[in-house]
Amino acid sequence: EVDEKKKNPLDFALWKAGEEPGVTFDSPWGRGRPGWHIECSAMSTSCLGETLDIHGGARDLIFPHHENEIAQSEAATGKQFVRLWMHTGFLTVNSEKMAKSLGNFITIEDALKKFSPRQIRMFFALAHYRSPIDFSESAIVAAGSSLASLHSAISSACTYSSDALGDGKLSEVANETEKQFIKCMDEDFDTPNAMATLFSLAKRISGACSEASASEKEVKEAAATLEKLLD
Repeated sequence: EVDEKKKNPLDFALWKAGEEPGVTFDSPWGRGRPGWHIECSAMSTSCLGETLDIHGGARDLIFPHHENEIAQSEAATGKQFVRLWMHTGFLTVNSEKMAKSLGNFITIEDALKKFSPRQIRMFFALAHYRSPIDFSESAIVAAGSSLASLHSAISSACTYSSDALGDGKLSEVANETEKQFIKCMDEDFDTPNAMATLFSLAKRISGACSEASASEKEVKEAAATLEKLLD
């Protein structure tokens, strides 16, 4: 509902009058404190300049917070406020909204007691950052298994030894994988499809190792590419 105290529905507070101890102070407009939106514009521009390269946050901040930041910042400076906005999808836990009131609130510190940092990173990398993502222990375990398959291919290549001459196809696949990986990452940080290129390369490396169908040099170079991109 539109606040009846507003002269216009689009208005928002730059300054909130009040006497609350500890958070209010004197100003030319009386005692009070800055509005939430103006605080962020003030901090951002003072630390990073009048135009930011990247500004992020969850999707629920688009309106009203980020729209208000744009309005007041660009009105004050006359310059574009942000070049690239990156808004994350919502995180749920076992298909329910994460909330302390529901008792399903999980901190990174708690998650690290059960899972490795790499497992958790892989879990998030398998979903696009703009998409909603459901946190569950089974999903983290599955992400860890996916990661293990990549490490397994690299390990197989490290111990691979063969006199096969190879036909150069694995090298071509590795070079193409690197191009496609970078293309995906350049396309709005598309980590799911970027990771898919790595799984495909890992499968080819593992196959070459088991069938001895590629030269030792080819296999080790392809594994080096896989490891570099994964890192």
